[in-house]
Amino acid sequence: MKVLHVCTHDQGGAAVAALRLHEALKQNGVTSKFLVLYRSDFTNDSIEFKPSRFGFFFRKVKAKVFRLFGKKKQDLSGFEIFSSPNTIYDVRKSTEYQQADIIHLHWIANFVDFSTFFPQVNKPIVWTFHDLNPILGGFHYLIDKNNADTHLSEMEHQYSLVKSEYLNNRSVHVIAPCEWMKRMAVESGIQFASVRKINYCVNTSIFRFLSKTEARINLGLPQDKHLFLCVASDINVERKGFRHILYLADEFEENQGVTFLVVGKSATEFNRKNIDFIGVVSEPELLRAYYAAADVLLLPSEEDNLPNVMLEAQCVGCPVIGFKVGGIIDVITPGVNGLLANQVSSEGFLSALASFLEGKYLPNRELIAKTAQTLFSEKKISEEVTNLYKTIIKV
Repeated sequence: MKVLHVCTHDQGGAAVAALRLHEALKQNGVTSKFLVLYRSDFTNDSIEFKPSRFGFFFRKVKAKVFRLFGKKKQDLSGFEIFSSPNTIYDVRKSTEYQQADIIHLHWIANFVDFSTFFPQVNKPIVWTFHDLNPILGGFHYLIDKNNADTHLSEMEHQYSLVKSEYLNNRSVHVIAPCEWMKRMAVESGIQFASVRKINYCVNTSIFRFLSKTEARINLGLPQDKHLFLCVASDINVERKGFRHILYLADEFEENQGVTFLVVGKSATEFNRKNIDFIGVVSEPELLRAYYAAADVLLLPSEEDNLPNVMLEAQCVGCPVIGFKVGGIIDVITPGVNGLLANQVSSEGFLSALASFLEGKYLPNRELIAKTAQTLFSEKKISEEVTNLYKTIIKV
């Protein structure tokens, strides 16, 4: 069985999840390749898409004409991302596509052209939804869609009609990483061949249990402080809710026994004495140590699918506090492996953290790690996906 994964990038949350599945499938005996439009991480075996010169030139001219005579460019400032279903690339022309038995799509914004790909594809398609863009128009999240002005809303509607036209009643089998995403796909109005929930997987040989005491010794962190961890690829993305962390830091400003550890990319300085900005941590073993050293992972995302950081933290044994949104609800059982804020607000998050500090919840970190490693193991998830492939090929 030959599978081709298609993803715009080989970095970022969606790419991380997709590449983990790709590696897990190879370990499970599947011939798997990973095609990207932009290759930037040369530590993996992703393949950069190479468009034919003539086809690329023709489609680029066509796209330029469309821009010149189409609608004027919209102001997208204040929105995370807005992408068109129309691109200048034809994935079907690649050697990797032609050799594959199954095409597994991932985050394909600005890469796969809906008008040429879906009507003409002659292979089974599996599509993992990493955000809502496959079933929205140009937006990727409801938060942005709901805040759009009239002009953007019109374009959003037009793009959603284009997607419905090219996706409806096609042989597209959807993988939803969480129940929320599954429900959104089912209720989208688009008739997919099937929709099922399959979690992301985690490299459990790296993200495994480590005691808090040992981790703090290794990192040179104090044993007698409360350490609250926040991890995000980009701290400044509004949807990730970092403003709630700043609110918490202000509330605990006079508490000398509390420090907030922040891991990720940020364009701003925090100027708070109780925030220790670590920056980007690219080494998985080092990230594991920070999960283990923290009393709890703070996950203030206001809209999210199945955050990788939540799964990684759980596999190490770190409890999680988050909002009742997206896939966070699927994983976090209050009082067992973390806590859920009763309302999506800074005050709600503070209340949940206060309960944690009051000792109302005493986590069994080894049990958290053991449970998560079973749920999100590469072997388990790769077998579930492989079984889906086999079912599709039989049909």
